[in-house]
Amino acid sequence: MLATLALPPANQKDNDQDKVSDFTDPDDDDDGIGDKTDYFALDDQNGMTTTLPIQYDLFNNYPGTGFYGLGFTGLMSNGENDYHDLYEDQNLIAGGAVGAFSINAVTPGDAYAGLNQQENAFQFGINTTTSTGPFTVQTRLLGAFFNNQPAKHWQSQGMYIGTGDQDNYLKITLGPNETQTGAAIEVLYEQGGVVTVCGMTSGGLPVDALDLYLTVDPATGNVQPKYAKDNGQMMNAGNPIPVGGDLLTAIQGIPPWQ
Repeated sequence: MLATLALPPANQKDNDQDKVSDFTDPDDDDDGIGDKTDYFALDDQNGMTTTLPIQYDLFNNYPGTGFYGLGFTGLMSNGENDYHDLYEDQNLIAGGAVGAFSINAVTPGDAYAGLNQQENAFQFGINTTTSTGPFTVQTRLLGAFFNNQPAKHWQSQGMYIGTGDQDNYLKITLGPNETQTGAAIEVLYEQGGVVTVCGMTSGGLPVDALDLYLTVDPATGNVQPKYAKDNGQMMNAGNPIPVGGDLLTAIQGIPPWQ
Protein backbone atom coordinates (compact mmCIF):
# COMPACT_ATOMS: atom_id res chain seq x y z
CA MET A 1 0.00 0.00 0.00
CA LEU A 2 1.27 3.47 -0.88
CA ALA A 3 0.21 6.18 1.56
CA THR A 4 0.19 9.80 0.43
CA LEU A 5 -0.43 13.13 2.06
CA ALA A 6 -3.99 14.40 1.77
CA LEU A 7 -4.21 17.22 -0.75
CA PRO A 8 -7.11 19.69 -0.50
CA PRO A 9 -8.67 20.91 -3.74
CA ALA A 10 -6.99 24.00 -5.22
CA ASN A 11 -10.03 26.16 -4.55
CA GLN A 12 -9.86 25.30 -0.82
CA LYS A 13 -6.24 26.32 -0.23
CA ASP A 14 -5.53 29.68 1.37
CA ASN A 15 -1.80 29.99 2.12
CA ASP A 16 -1.90 33.52 3.53
CA GLN A 17 -5.17 32.98 5.44
CA ASP A 18 -6.77 36.08 3.93
CA LYS A 19 -10.05 34.25 3.25
CA VAL A 20 -9.40 34.35 -0.50
CA SER A 21 -8.59 30.94 -2.00
CA ASP A 22 -5.20 30.53 -3.65
CA PHE A 23 -7.09 29.66 -6.84
CA THR A 24 -8.26 33.28 -7.19
CA ASP A 25 -5.79 35.20 -4.99
CA PRO A 26 -3.15 36.93 -7.19
CA ASP A 27 -0.62 36.99 -4.31
CA ASP A 28 -0.83 33.77 -2.31
CA ASP A 29 1.74 34.70 0.33
CA ASP A 30 0.78 38.39 0.55
CA ASP A 31 4.36 39.65 0.11
CA GLY A 32 3.54 42.21 -2.57
CA ILE A 33 4.96 40.10 -5.41
CA GLY A 34 2.33 38.68 -7.76
CA ASP A 35 2.19 34.93 -8.18
CA LYS A 36 3.26 35.09 -11.84
CA THR A 37 6.62 36.63 -10.92
CA ASP A 38 7.06 35.34 -7.35
CA TYR A 39 9.74 32.63 -7.36
CA PHE A 40 8.59 31.48 -3.91
CA ALA A 41 4.84 32.11 -4.03
CA LEU A 42 4.15 30.35 -0.71
CA ASP A 43 6.93 32.04 1.29
CA ASP A 44 6.44 35.70 2.18
CA GLN A 45 10.13 35.87 3.21
CA ASN A 46 11.31 34.37 -0.12
CA GLY A 47 13.83 32.11 1.57
CA MET A 48 15.60 34.87 3.48
CA THR A 49 14.74 33.30 6.85
CA THR A 50 15.72 29.76 5.75
CA THR A 51 19.32 29.09 6.71
CA LEU A 52 21.77 26.20 6.50
CA PRO A 53 22.06 23.42 7.50
CA ILE A 54 18.70 22.14 6.33
CA GLN A 55 17.39 18.66 5.51
CA TYR A 56 14.03 17.68 4.04
CA ASP A 57 13.91 13.90 3.79
CA LEU A 58 10.20 13.81 2.81
CA PHE A 59 9.51 11.02 5.29
CA ASN A 60 9.66 12.05 8.93
CA ASN A 61 11.56 15.31 8.67
CA TYR A 62 9.42 17.48 6.43
CA PRO A 63 8.83 20.99 7.81
CA GLY A 64 5.04 21.25 7.51
CA THR A 65 5.27 24.32 5.27
CA GLY A 66 4.98 24.94 1.55
CA PHE A 67 3.44 22.52 -0.94
CA TYR A 68 1.90 19.54 0.92
CA GLY A 69 4.00 20.42 3.99
CA LEU A 70 7.20 19.21 2.28
CA GLY A 71 9.01 22.56 2.24
CA PHE A 72 8.77 23.46 -1.45
CA THR A 73 7.46 27.03 -1.71
CA GLY A 74 7.50 27.76 -5.44
CA LEU A 75 8.20 26.55 -8.95
CA MET A 76 10.89 27.63 -11.41
CA SER A 77 9.22 30.72 -12.88
CA ASN A 78 9.06 31.90 -16.48
CA GLY A 79 7.61 35.23 -15.34
CA GLU A 80 4.42 34.72 -17.35
CA ASN A 81 2.47 31.77 -15.94
CA ASP A 82 0.92 31.57 -12.51
CA TYR A 83 2.67 28.83 -10.54
CA HIS A 84 -0.68 26.98 -10.40
CA ASP A 85 -0.29 26.37 -14.14
CA LEU A 86 3.14 24.76 -13.78
CA TYR A 87 2.01 21.56 -12.03
CA GLU A 88 -1.09 19.43 -11.44
CA ASP A 89 -2.10 18.16 -8.00
CA GLN A 90 -3.52 14.91 -9.31
CA ASN A 91 -0.22 14.13 -11.03
CA LEU A 92 1.80 14.08 -7.80
CA ILE A 93 2.52 11.61 -5.02
CA ALA A 94 3.84 13.71 -2.16
CA GLY A 95 5.66 12.23 0.82
CA GLY A 96 3.90 9.35 2.53
CA ALA A 97 5.26 5.94 3.51
CA VAL A 98 8.03 5.82 0.91
CA GLY A 99 9.37 9.28 1.75
CA ALA A 100 9.50 10.41 -1.88
CA PHE A 101 8.12 13.13 -4.09
CA SER A 102 6.92 11.56 -7.34
CA ILE A 103 5.59 13.08 -10.55
CA ASN A 104 3.56 10.49 -12.39
CA ALA A 105 3.85 12.06 -15.83
CA VAL A 106 5.86 15.04 -17.03
CA THR A 107 5.35 17.48 -19.86
CA PRO A 108 8.00 18.06 -22.57
CA GLY A 109 8.78 21.62 -21.48
CA ASP A 110 12.34 22.71 -20.69
CA ALA A 111 14.04 25.78 -19.22
CA TYR A 112 16.79 25.47 -21.85
CA ALA A 113 17.87 28.81 -23.36
CA GLY A 114 14.84 30.67 -24.73
CA LEU A 115 12.33 27.84 -24.38
CA ASN A 116 11.34 28.65 -20.77
CA GLN A 117 8.60 26.01 -20.78
CA GLN A 118 9.74 24.09 -17.71
CA GLU A 119 7.02 22.63 -15.50
CA ASN A 120 7.11 20.54 -12.30
CA ALA A 121 10.36 22.20 -11.13
CA PHE A 122 9.61 22.61 -7.42
CA GLN A 123 11.97 24.78 -5.38
CA PHE A 124 12.50 26.65 -2.12
CA GLY A 125 14.72 29.57 -1.16
CA ILE A 126 17.79 29.51 1.11
CA ASN A 127 19.65 32.49 2.54
CA THR A 128 23.39 32.20 1.83
CA THR A 129 26.20 34.76 1.84
CA THR A 130 29.96 34.81 1.36
CA SER A 131 30.29 34.15 5.10
CA THR A 132 28.19 30.95 4.88
CA GLY A 133 31.21 28.97 3.76
CA PRO A 134 31.18 26.10 1.26
CA PHE A 135 28.06 23.93 1.35
CA THR A 136 26.65 20.99 -0.59
CA VAL A 137 23.18 20.59 -2.04
CA GLN A 138 22.19 16.92 -2.35
CA THR A 139 19.21 14.96 -3.59
CA ARG A 140 18.51 11.27 -4.14
CA LEU A 141 16.61 9.84 -7.11
CA LEU A 142 14.99 6.44 -6.70
CA GLY A 143 14.46 3.79 -9.37
CA ALA A 144 12.82 2.63 -11.48
CA PHE A 145 14.34 5.31 -13.72
CA PHE A 146 12.28 6.35 -16.75
CA ASN A 147 9.91 3.46 -16.01
CA ASN A 148 12.69 1.00 -16.85
CA GLN A 149 12.82 2.32 -20.39
CA PRO A 150 15.73 4.02 -22.21
CA ALA A 151 15.61 7.77 -21.59
CA LYS A 152 14.38 9.69 -24.61
CA HIS A 153 15.65 12.96 -26.01
CA TRP A 154 15.33 15.82 -23.46
CA GLN A 155 13.97 13.54 -20.73
CA SER A 156 15.75 14.18 -17.45
CA GLN A 157 15.35 14.09 -13.69
CA GLY A 158 17.56 15.75 -11.14
CA MET A 159 18.07 19.00 -9.26
CA TYR A 160 19.28 22.55 -9.74
CA ILE A 161 20.34 25.69 -7.94
CA GLY A 162 19.30 29.05 -9.30
CA THR A 163 17.74 32.42 -8.75
CA GLY A 164 14.24 30.96 -9.13
CA ASP A 165 13.66 31.87 -12.78
CA GLN A 166 14.28 29.85 -15.95
CA ASP A 167 17.26 31.90 -17.18
CA ASN A 168 19.77 31.61 -14.34
CA TYR A 169 20.43 28.14 -12.97
CA LEU A 170 22.89 25.26 -12.79
CA LYS A 171 21.43 21.77 -12.99
CA ILE A 172 22.71 18.22 -12.66
CA THR A 173 20.40 15.56 -14.06
CA LEU A 174 20.14 11.99 -15.24
CA GLY A 175 19.13 11.67 -18.88
CA PRO A 176 20.02 10.05 -22.21
CA ASN A 177 23.58 10.13 -23.49
CA GLU A 178 24.46 11.84 -26.75
CA THR A 179 23.50 8.80 -28.83
CA GLN A 180 20.32 8.20 -26.79
CA THR A 181 21.29 4.56 -26.37
CA GLY A 182 22.17 4.78 -22.69
CA ALA A 183 22.13 7.06 -19.65
CA ALA A 184 24.40 9.94 -18.72
CA ILE A 185 24.84 12.57 -16.04
CA GLU A 186 24.32 16.01 -17.59
CA VAL A 187 25.51 19.28 -16.11
CA LEU A 188 24.13 22.49 -17.63
CA TYR A 189 24.67 26.10 -16.58
CA GLU A 190 22.60 28.96 -17.97
CA GLN A 191 23.35 32.62 -17.30
CA GLY A 192 20.98 35.33 -18.46
CA GLY A 193 19.20 32.91 -20.78
CA VAL A 194 22.44 31.80 -22.45
CA VAL A 195 23.78 28.28 -21.95
CA THR A 196 27.48 28.64 -21.14
CA VAL A 197 28.31 25.11 -19.91
CA CYS A 198 26.79 21.82 -21.04
CA GLY A 199 28.57 18.51 -20.52
CA MET A 200 27.81 14.84 -20.05
CA THR A 201 29.41 12.06 -18.05
CA SER A 202 28.43 8.60 -19.26
CA GLY A 203 28.19 5.83 -16.77
CA GLY A 204 25.11 3.73 -17.30
CA LEU A 205 21.79 3.70 -15.52
CA PRO A 206 21.72 3.15 -11.75
CA VAL A 207 19.76 0.20 -10.40
CA ASP A 208 18.25 1.51 -7.18
CA ALA A 209 19.38 5.05 -6.42
CA LEU A 210 21.31 8.00 -7.76
CA ASP A 211 22.70 10.69 -5.47
CA LEU A 212 23.40 14.08 -7.03
CA TYR A 213 25.50 16.81 -5.42
CA LEU A 214 26.41 20.44 -6.09
CA THR A 215 29.17 21.70 -3.80
CA VAL A 216 29.05 25.49 -3.72
CA ASP A 217 31.72 27.95 -2.59
CA PRO A 218 29.95 31.34 -2.25
CA ALA A 219 33.23 33.24 -1.88
CA THR A 220 34.69 32.07 -5.20
CA GLY A 221 31.47 31.27 -7.04
CA ASN A 222 32.76 27.81 -7.97
CA VAL A 223 30.32 24.87 -8.03
CA GLN A 224 31.51 21.26 -8.24
CA PRO A 225 28.93 18.78 -9.58
CA LYS A 226 29.20 15.20 -8.24
CA TYR A 227 27.23 11.98 -8.28
CA ALA A 228 27.15 8.49 -6.77
CA LYS A 229 25.29 5.46 -8.11
CA ASP A 230 23.73 2.79 -5.92
CA ASN A 231 25.54 3.94 -2.76
CA GLY A 232 28.87 3.67 -4.56
CA GLN A 233 31.86 5.99 -4.77
CA MET A 234 31.21 9.69 -5.20
CA MET A 235 32.50 10.93 -8.56
CA ASN A 236 33.06 14.38 -10.02
CA ALA A 237 30.81 15.17 -12.98
CA GLY A 238 33.32 17.33 -14.82
CA ASN A 239 35.33 20.27 -13.53
CA PRO A 240 34.20 22.98 -11.09
CA ILE A 241 31.97 25.57 -12.78
CA PRO A 242 32.49 29.27 -12.01
CA VAL A 243 29.06 30.90 -11.93
CA GLY A 244 28.41 34.60 -12.41
CA GLY A 245 25.66 37.11 -12.95
CA ASP A 246 22.44 36.87 -10.97
CA LEU A 247 23.17 33.36 -9.72
CA LEU A 248 26.48 34.44 -8.18
CA THR A 249 24.97 37.48 -6.49
CA ALA A 250 22.12 35.35 -5.13
CA ILE A 251 24.58 32.82 -3.69
CA GLN A 252 26.56 35.66 -2.15
CA GLY A 253 23.53 37.16 -0.45
CA ILE A 254 21.97 39.60 -2.91
CA PRO A 255 18.91 37.87 -4.41
CA PRO A 256 17.63 39.48 -7.64
CA TRP A 257 14.18 40.20 -6.21
CA GLN A 258 15.59 42.60 -3.59
